[in-house]
Amino acid sequence: IIATPSASIVGEPTSLQPCIAQKGMIILKVIVKGTGGHAARIYDNNAIYKMADVLKKIETIRFEIENPFIGSVKITPTVINGGIVKNMAPDRCELMVDIRTIPEVPNSIIINTFKDHLDADIEIVSNRFLSTQTDPTEPIAIAAQKASGGAFFGSPTASDWVFLSDVPTVKIGPGHSQVSHTRDEHIEIDQLIKGVKLYKDIIKHYFAQI
Repeated sequence: IIATPSASIVGEPTSLQPCIAQKGMIILKVIVKGTGGHAARIYDNNAIYKMADVLKKIETIRFEIENPFIGSVKITPTVINGGIVKNMAPDRCELMVDIRTIPEVPNSIIINTFKDHLDADIEIVSNRFLSTQTDPTEPIAIAAQKASGGAFFGSPTASDWVFLSDVPTVKIGPGHSQVSHTRDEHIEIDQLIKGVKLYKDIIKHYFAQI
């Protein structure tokens, strides 16, 4: 059994700058149902039209609270599917929604808001990537700032930090997040070399405090 660490570093690409907050992620499937049948005979209750109304409502959902490092909750419809063939009215339309969360707004409130405001069925596809944040006064945060010389910032992307939500953590490493998951994803050699020194310096600064 591995004991809970007193602090941790998540080695994600941050341009060697200290990240102390990151957004979480909820994935929802929104489902509306209509009347299926021959396109020449079905006049009402089209699932695609109903989904259009649902999308308009989703666009109005706001959570006014903001986090000083990662801003507000971000809601993004990502995939939509409806209909089977070109001459048949669809009886079902499905929408995938990617929601990037902040610590100040619990996942349960976000999910219940969708359920309460939308005339649709809501299925939870993923709800385990919680938003995380480390107090700037934590020794690991101070050590990372001293070692990097950079200012604290927040990240809109999730990482393995979600599995360390109860541990003071800093996300920091060589490479640039903007090129992650692109065809040109890479880490510059200079960043890699500086990253080695950075991690050593963070360790030294951390243990000098405790």
